[in-house]
Amino acid sequence: MNKFLNNLDQRKKNIALIISGAVISFIITKFGLLNINTTSWILVIGLVLFSIVLLIIMVLSGFTVIKALFDTSIGLSLIIFLGQAYCNSVRTDLGDKGLRSLITIGILYVIFDFIKTLYKGVNERYKMVENKEWSLEKILLTIFFIFFIGVFMWTIYQVINPIILSLCIYKI
Repeated sequence: MNKFLNNLDQRKKNIALIISGAVISFIITKFGLLNINTTSWILVIGLVLFSIVLLIIMVLSGFTVIKALFDTSIGLSLIIFLGQAYCNSVRTDLGDKGLRSLITIGILYVIFDFIKTLYKGVNERYKMVENKEWSLEKILLTIFFIFFIGVFMWTIYQVINPIILSLCIYKI
């Protein structure tokens, strides 16, 4: 019964939103505030609301990724610092090989720690909608959330990759 009432409340909210959008667009077109027909206003209001929902999902996924990055940033900063400090000192072939190994192992550890922390963060966000029934809304929210997590991870990769590859041990 509780699920039915929760779904009824959500349906009432959706219906109220649609009706208020229609009323606002009718008032605007009826009094000639703008020369756009009602259907266009409903479409515009729908797109604005959809954009707001996407923005909220983007912010939530961004916070989740940035929190995981902050938790693993100490290890990443240490690896970059060691690489740059080595490049500014006297280099040897054995030192180059050792630093490559150290960076490889360190990056693997940082990636593992990042994924573990990100997984925890995603589970915290998922608990918000865990008890809800699998509906189209929940599926779309989950898909967009995972998509934006992927986008943020890609942008982090695009920033970190040139820093690592610019170290002297990767230049020939």
